[in-house]
Amino acid sequence: MPIRSRSATVVAPPRPPCAHALLVVHRAGQKALYQDAQRLIEGRKSLLFCSSRSNTESIASTLQNQNTEILVHHSAVSKAFRRQAEARFASHESVCIVCTSTLELGIDIGTLDRVLQHEAPRTV
Repeated sequence: MPIRSRSATVVAPPRPPCAHALLVVHRAGQKALYQDAQRLIEGRKSLLFCSSRSNTESIASTLQNQNTEILVHHSAVSKAFRRQAEARFASHESVCIVCTSTLELGIDIGTLDRVLQHEAPRTV
């Protein structure tokens, strides 16, 4: 079989690695947990993953942040509303999406500043 040559253009060249930090925190009470989350998402693009839809709704309704828009993304939310949340996240600098694993399923959300996880995931 003959070898064919093709011309190609690199659309998005690799970026140099940047500093990442991992912080694991355990809080005995929900109030302390929510206060930490509010501080961590303040003015940043963040994802806060939850293990269930009910946790997602509860946490999103509890998080009140003057400088950060709080959105919800899980399988019980309409597809149109999920797409709207994704678009808001892509176009704004200060947005937190409280979500289940629905945002792990190959959705390109662009750049983000923080990823938070409420409780440990049930599976790897």
